[in-house]
Order: sequence, then C-alpha cells, then structure tokens
Amino acid sequence: MENSLYHHGVKGMKWGVRRTPAQLGHKTTSSKKKKTGLFSKSKQETKKKTVVKSTEHTEQKPKKKSVKEMTDQELNASINRMRLEQQYAQLTPKKASLGKRFVNSAINDVLVPGIREGAKNMVADQTRKRGNDFVNDMFEAMTNQKKKK
Repeated sequence: MENSLYHHGVKGMKWGVRRTPAQLGHKTTSSKKKKTGLFSKSKQETKKKTVVKSTEHTEQKPKKKSVKEMTDQELNASINRMRLEQQYAQLTPKKASLGKRFVNSAINDVLVPGIREGAKNMVADQTRKRGNDFVNDMFEAMTNQKKKK
C-alpha cells in the first residue's frame, strides 16, 4: 500500500478567482491591515468586481426563432437589418493589417516602377536593334542594286 496525499483544490473553486480571507473563514484583525499603496485595492472594489462577474454570466440571450416561427413583421425587420449591415459593410473602408499595407506599399513604390523601367529599357533595346538591322538591310539592298548597274 502506498502512502500518498492527493490534493485536487477546493471544491467549487474557479480558475483565476481568488477568495478573500473572509470567504476562507479567516478572522481579520485590525493589526493585519492591508497596505494602502498605489496598487492596492479596497475590499469594496474587489467585491464589486466579483458581483459584476457573476451577474454577467447568468444573463442569457433570447433564443433565435426559426423562419417558420417568425411573424411577418419580425421577418421584415430581420431582413431589413441584414440589408443595412451589408450596405454598411460595403460603404465602410476595410482596414488592412500593418503587414498587408507594407507589402502593398513595397509593390507600388518599388516593384511596379522597376518593372516599368525594365520594360521601357527592353523595348528601347529591341527597337534600336531591330531599327539597326532594318537600316543595315536597307543599306545592303541599296549597295547591291548599285553594284548590279
């Protein structure tokens, strides 16, 4: 038989929620006062937060009705709402992430002008080359005609 001690926490305790000494059953005496510094919280502030948290979780949203259960007025209202949301989404500009904006600016500021300049140079080189070839061919043709005469 193994002698071991197991501890699984306090029953009903939630993760990340701390219990006050009063909840734990400890007596608080006047000699053990909390430090009153910039970062300390009063008991009332902590109680308010716990109360707010507990009421937030108990509220439930109303269940959505199916289309067959809706009245004509409710159905028209939901359709109108969907149309308005779609129009709003179309009218508002979509914000791009920082990375996407960086890539777009890099493409527009660096790549596109570089490609344009390269294309211009290539067209100019080809034009020069073809033009020189054409002029040379014409010159040779004219010299050949003069030799024949």
